[in-house]
Amino acid sequence: MTLQIKPLDQSNAAQAQAIIEAGLTQHWNVYDPSYNLDVSNLVEHYADRLLTFWLDDEMIGTGAWIVLSEDTIFFVRVSVLEKLQGQGYGTQIMELLEKHVKQLGYTIAELETTTTWSEVVSFYLKSGYTITHKKGEDTYFRKRL
Repeated sequence: MTLQIKPLDQSNAAQAQAIIEAGLTQHWNVYDPSYNLDVSNLVEHYADRLLTFWLDDEMIGTGAWIVLSEDTIFFVRVSVLEKLQGQGYGTQIMELLEKHVKQLGYTIAELETTTTWSEVVSFYLKSGYTITHKKGEDTYFRKRL
């Protein structure tokens, strides 16, 4: 099914926050808001740089970006409901995010994930990202859009 895109706003911020927190809990087995201060106020932190993804009338994912330069963004808070993972929705979300930022004029996307999250590392590699480096517990990726 094709996903619908809606911008983040006050009416859907709590749903987006819940999806992001659930994803962090899924990977860490616990969620500590002190490590993720942006999540408690997504509208303030991301304004028009966070998209929500909907299947019918249910929000199933999120994706945001930070502007690094005039041609480069850094994807953050890319999440998919756990019950829908492995069904192609993550791929659709990445493709829609990439298309959106490319339309805004960005040509390079970067992102990172925790190295031990092997399924996420594999997902980004399959999505055309290449590893640029590792730092601490994190792996960093880059893709020309």
